[in-house]
This record gives sequence, structure tokens and C-alpha cells, in this order.
Amino acid sequence: MYRNSPQEIYLDNAATTRASPEVSAEVSRCLTDAYGNPSSIHDKGLEAEEIISRAAAALASVLEVNPDELLFTSGGTEANNMAILGALPTPGRARDRVVVSAVEHPSVHNVAVEIERRGYEVVFAPVDRLGVLDLDRFREAVARGAALVSIMHVNNEIGAIQPVDQVAEILEDLPAKPILHVDSVQSLGHIPFHPREAGVDLATFSAPKIHGPKGCGALWVRRGVRLNPIVLGGGQQRGLRSGTENVPGIAGFGAACRRIAADPGFPQRSLRPLREAYLRGLCDAPGSRLIGPRGTGTKPGQSAPHILNVSFQGVKAEVLVRALGSTGIFLSTGSACSSRKRGPNRILAAMGIPPEVADGAVRLSFGIFNTPEEVGPAVAAIMEAVARFRGIRG
Repeated sequence: MYRNSPQEIYLDNAATTRASPEVSAEVSRCLTDAYGNPSSIHDKGLEAEEIISRAAAALASVLEVNPDELLFTSGGTEANNMAILGALPTPGRARDRVVVSAVEHPSVHNVAVEIERRGYEVVFAPVDRLGVLDLDRFREAVARGAALVSIMHVNNEIGAIQPVDQVAEILEDLPAKPILHVDSVQSLGHIPFHPREAGVDLATFSAPKIHGPKGCGALWVRRGVRLNPIVLGGGQQRGLRSGTENVPGIAGFGAACRRIAADPGFPQRSLRPLREAYLRGLCDAPGSRLIGPRGTGTKPGQSAPHILNVSFQGVKAEVLVRALGSTGIFLSTGSACSSRKRGPNRILAAMGIPPEVADGAVRLSFGIFNTPEEVGPAVAAIMEAVARFRGIRG
């Protein structure tokens, strides 16, 4: 059974995860034994090429897609950039509008801001107070046509599941269907997602969110979708993503996917009860407030089983996170990609959360090493720290 060390309770798995033993073993093997360049034609190169093929097959099996539709990247950020920048038409052509949700990860939101600066028309589709896409407003946003739509599947800060299937249906009814990109980084391994069946064209994934190695991600490209490369060089991966492949990272990604395939019921069986236990212990306490959906499941409007966001009235989240970290309890103030930036939380602001509530919001996120035995000590330590800081402010 997987467990954290006795000295720590790690509750920041949506930022990154500890590698599983199977992943560590596979990465180590590729660093010390199967270390060939997959573009080389000798046996070491062919061995590395086979490792990549096995990993692609493992991820494709979980997604129910074809392995040759997958591109390996340096992570979710590169994959999101590749999807959006690679699928865009030349500015000034018909339908050069881009629609993204108002609660996207920085690797989508900041790309949208940049392409708007380059001359594209960008629409940030609003969400409701639970962080779920407002479908009526979205329908209005795409009614005048669009070249590309980008919607995340599971929000990385509050866990809200977005109605990707309904978005795809809306786009199918348009006179000219836009390309649909879905950031699926937080859904892989946590809720079922089959991009082809969902009507998606491009989908993004990340190994370190599923107990795989950092520095590795993937982009699924539906067959027939034209993608222009944004990384040029030796023409690896069908010329769409040049550069020598990160064989150890890809091998670890494959091992993480095989673990998911071996126990697909784990998130609902183990992570969901953990979230509900922390929710009862933290969100129902006086002066606490749940942010995002309360219900946990696999449907739009619910929360993924591994993310919980709660605000503590009268406490600065950053102070709380630092104090708890010094005691071996690790949680976060939101996305690791924007946690060091000062100013209002963009995601919570888009949901209409008041600044005084957003200032006290922390995210807890769970993985395979978390156990029910951690809940009591973690909740007690968090509430003790909250009471202490409230006393200082009072």
C-alpha cells in the first residue's frame, strides 16, 4: 500500500505528485541501461524507440485513442501552447476568433492574452459561482464563429468538472465547426475522459499529475486535424515536435498510465472519501467556506475527487500555507504556476468570489500516497493554525 512518510502529510498533488515506485524503477532503468537515442538505428536506439512505443500504447489505452495520434512534450504547458499556437489560422483570415473559458490554467490563459496582442479576437467565456462554464453565454460567444475553442476539463484550483460533451455538441451545430482543445491535465487518472468519444480535437496531459516524472506531458491530436509545429529541429515525432525525446520521462509516464489502467476505480473508491472527510472536517467549521462544487463525481457541475478548495475567514492563505509547511503539512494557495504572483486570484475573481474570501482560500489535493489515517491529524493542525492566526489578527 502506498503511504506518505510519517513526518509529512502532502496535500498538494494537483501541483505535482511523488513518483510511484513503478515509475521510479522505469525511469532509473532508462537512465542507466536503456539510455540510447531513439533516433539512432543501432540496437540501443531501437530499444529506446520501443520504450516510447510502449508508453504511447499505455496512454492510448487509457484514453481509448490510437497511439500514433499522441505527441510527447516537456509537460502540460508545452502541450497547451502547442495545441493553441499550432492550430491557429493566420491572423486576419475569416474566423480568427478564439474562445477560452475565464478559468483556464495560465498556460492557456496567458497564450490567449498573447495571441490577442498579436491581433486575434479573444473571448473569455464566463463561469458561474461554482466555476462551471455558463453554457448560454458560451453559446453566444461562439455564435459569430470561431477558429478555436479551449476549455479545461477539470479546473486545477477548485476541481469543477466542465461540460466538455455539451461544448462539443454546441460546436457541432455551428455552420463551421471550430477546433476544440481540452486541457485534460487534471482529469487523467481521476475521472474518465475519452477525447475522441467526447468530440474533442486536441487534448493535453501531464505525467507529474499522475505520479509520473516531471518534464513530460503529451498532446493528443485527432487524426485529420492540422497542426503546425512550434518547435523545429530534427523532425522527430512526425515533424510536429522536434528534439530528442525524453525517454526516461516518457517511460515513467507509461508506467503511471499502466497503474491507472490496472485500477480504474481507485479515484472514486479512495480519493473521493478522502475529499469528503476533509470537506466535513474543514468546510463545515465556523468561518470556513467551500469554494466550488460540493458534490464529488464524474459529471459536469461536480468536483473531481482529488481537489478541495476552502476559504478560512480572517486568515491570509499564504501565511497559513507557509506555517503548515514548516510542520510537514503541505497544501497550496492555488495553481503552482501562479502561486508566486501577487494580486487577486484570477480564477476565484471570475467566479465572483469576494476578495476577502479569496484571500483566505487554500487548495488541498490528494493522490495515491494519502490515507484516511492522515485526515484527523491534518484537519486538527489546520484548524489549530487557523484559530491561532485569527487570534493574532483579533
